Amino acid sequence: RATSRTVRPVSMTRCAASILNSRVNFLLVASMVTSFQPARESACRVSTFSGEPQISTPRLVAGDIRPLTIEQVKALAKEIENPPVKLAGHGAAAAGRHHFPEYGLLVRLAAFTGLRAAEIAGLKVNAVDLDNGVLRITETLSEVEGHLHTVPPKTYQARAVPVADFLVGELRTHLAALNGSPDGYVFRSPGGGPLRWHGFYGRHFKPAVLRAGLPETTRFHDLRHTAAALLIAANAHPRAIMERLGHSSITVTLGTYGHLLPSLDSALTARLDEAWQARSKHV
Repeated sequence: RATSRTVRPVSMTRCAASILNSRVNFLLVASMVTSFQPARESACRVSTFSGEPQISTPRLVAGDIRPLTIEQVKALAKEIENPPVKLAGHGAAAAGRHHFPEYGLLVRLAAFTGLRAAEIAGLKVNAVDLDNGVLRITETLSEVEGHLHTVPPKTYQARAVPVADFLVGELRTHLAALNGSPDGYVFRSPGGGPLRWHGFYGRHFKPAVLRAGLPETTRFHDLRHTAAALLIAANAHPRAIMERLGHSSITVTLGTYGHLLPSLDSALTARLDEAWQARSKHV
């Protein structure tokens, strides 16, 4: 009989994915997670192509948040679009694709929407609403020991994520070039199948990081942090940031990115001073 002391984290991960895919009563999942709390806290979550095992606890600290600059995003997108041509014998170019504009779009989309890796992998054509400029996030695609699983978003809540105009144009061009049904994936492997972690990260993302001159420790998840940093720089309300990123609560948002707001305190103090000075002129 399995208990919270004997169950293996990887077994719990497979079990949860299986239950979610079978569409059984969600209360069963909640009960299982509660019963196996000790195992859950030490378990690696279902692996995606974010670049490293994702640990449920502890929470991120300030040093874990490493957003990229817009210039770095551009450099990364350029490198992932145009990898160096591998040569075959006698200096001839090796067979296969040598240009991946869809992966450059993927990088820009991650950096300007904050979508999680599994959300991008699971994004389907019929979830892209270009007329209204939004992406409807209703499911994710995760990989467990080589097997793909479609599961709900991390917080189990669907959301609509606005997309900048320049990305709408790029998505329109990309979708027009795709072959397949509306139920197909937006981003695919070079062979046309679902985008898998090992193929994308090892063959495309990490080599592009190094060629772009970014820190070797740069992860795919840092693009999500980049989106949050850009929203904060644009003076977005924390509630809006929470909704775009799909956080479970505003506490999570402030707890994760609050350290990126050091200038707010001085700005508020200045406004209080301005209010006092303005009032004093009428006394």
